Amino acid sequence: MDAIVDPVSLYEPVYSDGGDAICVMDQVSDNRNTDEAWTDRIALKEAMKRLDDRERRILSLRFYEGKTQMEVSAEVGISQAQVSRLEKGAINTIKKNMSRRGRETGPAVFTSQRLLLSPSVRAR
Repeated sequence: MDAIVDPVSLYEPVYSDGGDAICVMDQVSDNRNTDEAWTDRIALKEAMKRLDDRERRILSLRFYEGKTQMEVSAEVGISQAQVSRLEKGAINTIKKNMSRRGRETGPAVFTSQRLLLSPSVRAR
């Protein structure tokens, strides 16, 4: 099978006005795999290790597997209200652990870490 377009080197100049040329690599960006995102993922993993098994399991089911609180409650054998309280407490514990390590604990961390916590989070 032939490619639709021939491959291009990342160092292929795409524009030059007599000064420094702009290459393909200069036009490609990766905002998800920055140094800050990498260190945030490490800090989040470390904070998750400090949770007890049940809290980790609830967060895993909610955010890794994208289950609702009702689905988690049925699987874990507790009420939806208990799942909600444990989930909230676990997230607050993570925030405290991350803030002790000097990491940002606002929504940006959890939004950027959704790839760690959740590829697809369903409504509660």
